[in-house]
Amino acid sequence: MLAEINRKPATAAETVLELFTAMHRSTILEIRGMFTRNEIIALAFYAKTKKPVLQIMCNTSIYALEIEEAEKYKSSISAHGVDPNALIGKIKKMTSAQVAILQLEIFSFLKRERKYHDHINFLDRKVPPQEIIASRNQQKNPDLEPLIQNLS
Repeated sequence: MLAEINRKPATAAETVLELFTAMHRSTILEIRGMFTRNEIIALAFYAKTKKPVLQIMCNTSIYALEIEEAEKYKSSISAHGVDPNALIGKIKKMTSAQVAILQLEIFSFLKRERKYHDHINFLDRKVPPQEIIASRNQQKNPDLEPLIQNLS
């Protein structure tokens, strides 16, 4: 199989995409239920303040440190009724794949929420469109229900 992948770039790309899709789905199943509703909200609001850096996204220690500093300097975790030490403990117990997929899921949800207000296709599951959604400039807090339902 590896020899075939090396000879055919299209096959290599398909293989990588299939592998990532399978890993993504199984990892989502692993982390589903790991976080409470308020923890997911706190992580989503924290994610709105930073840009994803793919090179370090899979480092559990760095993500835990970022959350710790967000709490230390801005109280952005406890502002949502979350115990920051408990959240950091959960993050430190995650594998690198789990922490990367968690962040990718949050970032992609926030990006879709900003771009496509009418329909959100979240993990191959259609979520009914919201009745009234304010424009991007008016909406400060995106509806996090689809993200919460998927991860909790």
